[in-house]
Amino acid sequence: MVANDNDPENDLDPTSVKLIDPVSGNEITSVTVVGEGEWVVDPVTGKVTFTPEAGFTADPTPVDYVVSDKAGLKSNEANITVDYPVMVSISGTTSLNETAADGSTNEATYTVSLTQPSTEDTVITITIGGGSATGGDVDYTAPITQEVTIPGSNFR
Repeated sequence: MVANDNDPENDLDPTSVKLIDPVSGNEITSVTVVGEGEWVVDPVTGKVTFTPEAGFTADPTPVDYVVSDKAGLKSNEANITVDYPVMVSISGTTSLNETAADGSTNEATYTVSLTQPSTEDTVITITIGGGSATGGDVDYTAPITQEVTIPGSNFR
């Protein structure tokens, strides 16, 4: 955490990094943000890690912290933020050009995700290889290829 901080004597003490409890204002080594995850300070390196709760994918609420130098002089509060890249997903279903034993159309469902979406349309070709039914027989003609377009947009 101290790599982007400075001190006139250049003697920041990474073991002194403390998070600021957003409720009490106390200096602590971990903060849990309900519905988001937990921020934790490594007591040796001063590194701060955010671990999201299962399913949480948004940018977490920023937390404040302080650090002291080796003489014990404490910094002003500073802010830690995490900005996750935008992710765009598109899902679809395509026919596998075969009929299942029950007479229904065999289909494959897919999801395509981009972590660095473009402002222009992105065309992706999806190829579905050979598959097998429960009995081990190939149940569709492979490969099936379909183009998917993820529309460009101004994300954020």
